[in-house]
Amino acid sequence: MTSYVALLRGINVGKAKRIPMADLREVFAQLAMTSVKTLLQSGNVVFQSATVPDPAVIQAAVLARTGVSSTVLVLSENDFRAVALADPMLQVCDDPSRQVIAFLDRPIPKLDLPDAGSLAPEQIAQGERALYQWLPLGVLQTKLPSSFWKQVTITGAVSTARNRRTVDKLLAILDGMPAS
Repeated sequence: MTSYVALLRGINVGKAKRIPMADLREVFAQLAMTSVKTLLQSGNVVFQSATVPDPAVIQAAVLARTGVSSTVLVLSENDFRAVALADPMLQVCDDPSRQVIAFLDRPIPKLDLPDAGSLAPEQIAQGERALYQWLPLGVLQTKLPSSFWKQVTITGAVSTARNRRTVDKLLAILDGMPAS
């Protein structure tokens, strides 16, 4: 059995796309996934599977069970850990709730990052399968233009973001999963 992390995009944000975590766990269990654990109410699922999970199958099962359409990003434990360990913002971050990792379902070409001076005190960096942002003034005060994210969309990559506090909690759940 291999451990995986599934990140559902845009669920339980405000009043839209509400999914109870018990229903989400049941979806994964019905897909023959084991040791299913959810974190928070924002679509974070850690589980084990004997086969490589297909995000499209998970998306269809979530829609059938809950009526909610949500893009699903699935990363193996190794890939999730690699993205978390490669985080260059750990050296500057002093509040993990203000540091964000945008996970990508695949490597993408080098993006045109904004000039560091125009973002200060924010910082952004591109990794192999993630974008890392330090937002010392908070996510709502970002200086990064929304048009920046269109570059990611154009590549066809699926992305979804989690703050570092959530990433660390998911790593802790992975640490407690049964040995494969």
